[in-house]
Amino acid sequence: MGSQESRSTDDQTLWVETVKNVADRSPSIVQSFLEHTLKKEAPISDPLQLSGAFFEMLTKLAGNPLALIESKMSLWQDYLNLWNYTTRRMLGLEAEPVASPARDDKRFKDEEWEKHFVFDYIKQSYLLAANWVQLCRQWAVGKVFLPRRRTDRNRTVRA
Repeated sequence: MGSQESRSTDDQTLWVETVKNVADRSPSIVQSFLEHTLKKEAPISDPLQLSGAFFEMLTKLAGNPLALIESKMSLWQDYLNLWNYTTRRMLGLEAEPVASPARDDKRFKDEEWEKHFVFDYIKQSYLLAANWVQLCRQWAVGKVFLPRRRTDRNRTVRA
């Protein structure tokens, strides 16, 4: 039993050192990437000027890699729940959706989005990803704190 505890402690120490290394290196890596990208001679077509906001968000996220890792793990858990939900639907079993569109979201009003499990999977997958991106954006501008633990499985997502 002692060797398992030692291995567990070694694994934890390695994990902490790895996260610290990522945290130390991430800002300089993102900065280097941004500088290289912005120095390109070819003009970048960005009529909505989203690239600057996106790069700013990435820079802020890189400054807190532990929060980013935790938020990505939460997203991963949501996708595992979605696979479980979809599998249950494929087998003809009842299941609660992982993500639902807002009531005023007209994009998913057609009954095929609910009736067919493939379309339902596509819809919920989109909603989960869009919600995660919005959460990261809100965190980057200081409106929410990451990670935000979500306790309700059946939540409405505005994307």
